[in-house]
Amino acid sequence: MAKVLKYSKEMPEYFDELPQEMQDVAREFLNECSTEVINDEKIEDIECRSRSGFIPYDWNRGGLQLYEYRDLGYFWGSGYSVGIPEAQASIEKWTEQALKDAKEAFIEKYAEELSDLEIKNDDVDYHTLEDKGLHSLANDFCEYEMEHMSGDYSSTQHTIRILYSGNGEFNVEVFHSISDAPYHRGSDGSKRWTFDAFTAKQLKTELDKIKKEVVDSYL
Repeated sequence: MAKVLKYSKEMPEYFDELPQEMQDVAREFLNECSTEVINDEKIEDIECRSRSGFIPYDWNRGGLQLYEYRDLGYFWGSGYSVGIPEAQASIEKWTEQALKDAKEAFIEKYAEELSDLEIKNDDVDYHTLEDKGLHSLANDFCEYEMEHMSGDYSSTQHTIRILYSGNGEFNVEVFHSISDAPYHRGSDGSKRWTFDAFTAKQLKTELDKIKKEVVDSYL
């Protein structure tokens, strides 16, 4: 059975009606969890009021969400990973596919040259080409790999959301979208925390309790 929300007379119904100090605590938390120095343009309000073409879920009373985007090449080149196993597995799966596609495209493009050099398809990789002194080909191969791991269809979306459900209830969610690029309508892995807070001090205390878990799941 769906949870029936009863709004306290002492707590506003919507996030944007909460005291500004509470909203500032939520925004600062998202900034602190980000993987880089950002500005508020990456932090968006969560739409929560009915309008033509949009009817929010009953538990959605607004909040804030932080979006960050990375190419698959960011993870492959840096060695970074995300802290939710299902999402990391998806990143690895699509990186492997991108590398496979890059190699096939390279072999098709340079088929005649590779044949003249008596290089078998199985031996086509950056290090083998470099070891043979084929620096130009090796660099071209590297460029093919990076091209196939960048762009909209190789993008990954990473989100931290602070959602207010009314009556002092907050939900913090982390989720990663990889396989649905470039639309990012689904999630390849997520984690959620729920707690109550009725003042800015309480909200900061609760967010501080889970900050390490949130960051570990996000990065």
